[in-house]
Amino acid sequence: MTKKRARGRPKGTGIDDAARLERVADIMVKNPSQSATSAINRVIGSEYGRSITTEQEASIRRRLQRKWRVTCSERMEAARERLLELTPVRYQEPVNVLDQISGLHSYAKHINDSLRPAGLQQALEQAKNVTRVHDEIFEASGAKAFRQQVEQIRRLNDIMNPPALRHLREISERMRITFGRAGQ
Repeated sequence: MTKKRARGRPKGTGIDDAARLERVADIMVKNPSQSATSAINRVIGSEYGRSITTEQEASIRRRLQRKWRVTCSERMEAARERLLELTPVRYQEPVNVLDQISGLHSYAKHINDSLRPAGLQQALEQAKNVTRVHDEIFEASGAKAFRQQVEQIRRLNDIMNPPALRHLREISERMRITFGRAGQ
């Protein structure tokens, strides 16, 4: 027996809009005050620009809105998880590379001597010498003045935007992402 073709209008377009709908969810998670329609409009605008007619744009918008209504909660949850993976877990102070590198070579060269009690004093004296030579090189090259200016800028930044306040903003953002609006 042959299969009869279904009557009426065919169901769906067969177009895979998964990537577009993920971008809609990403936009809404990053900006919860934005509606699904405006997020869809942003996705359409960024993908097609002015290369489609207004009728085509309206058709794409309706198709995405239909698919969004069916899968919005799953897509929003997945977008929140993606954003949480990208968001750092805790605040870390910036690393001063110059401080870390300054005595590294001398320390690595004489690490075996420093582990022995007799070599401990010698290792401390060598570290002082390395620090003195390091300071002389910095003073001669002008790098010390540059380093002081960078440190002063960091201090001013910490005064204007304290680390504790940055940490609170981060916690607030993570809470907004985790408990924010879903599916709207």
